Amino acid sequence: MVFEENKLILVADAHLDGGENEERFFRMLEEIRALPPAVSLVFLGDIFDLWFALPGYESPAQIKFLQWCREESARRTVYFLEGNHEFFTAAYRKDAFSGISANHITGTRFAFFHGDRINRRDWKYQLLRLAVRNIFTALLMRIFKKIGPGIAWKIRHSLRHTNQVNKKYFPARYAEETIARFAKQGINRIFAGHFHECRVIESGDCRMYILPAFAQKGELGVYDPESDHLETGDIQQLKEKGSL
Repeated sequence: MVFEENKLILVADAHLDGGENEERFFRMLEEIRALPPAVSLVFLGDIFDLWFALPGYESPAQIKFLQWCREESARRTVYFLEGNHEFFTAAYRKDAFSGISANHITGTRFAFFHGDRINRRDWKYQLLRLAVRNIFTALLMRIFKKIGPGIAWKIRHSLRHTNQVNKKYFPARYAEETIARFAKQGINRIFAGHFHECRVIESGDCRMYILPAFAQKGELGVYDPESDHLETGDIQQLKEKGSL
């Protein structure tokens, strides 16, 4: 696949909710817009702190982001992986991206996903995911859209400090099992976010990269398939290093 031959920009966990972080994020997008079309872009999920991709639920920032992605996906590869803070984007916003998924996107050698489903020990989250992410929930939210956004935000903020044990736990064992599963498909480079830390897990000739959270220091990743190297930093640092 062509995108696997290009440099890849990887952005994870921006958790946009207004303020300086959001401004920094959109400045970064304009820097990316100026890059050659051969540079591909992958959003690894949780770009917004809460995103219900339904009529009446989306913020001006989300609409602005979608428009930017529509424009850029006309000239470069732009992928989006749905995070655990985003709902129904994969079902209803396909037109804005080169590819979008609620699970994972794979190529000949690469795989991309958010990372929230790696930790199979967190069974409560897995059940919650099944209960919320379905067509019936989407239908109910459309019916009650006058009060739905307010309720959604209250639920989001009430959950902010819950389940901290599993949120802070990095499931190394399950990460290695994920690597092994993809390796059977011939995939040896895997990219994910979710854990808000920069980490590399290796198993044989396979490697999983965990990307840092943009929300913390404005960091993103650039992977160069020619050198097989991932560099992280804010976009100005990456330009100064010659990574972009």
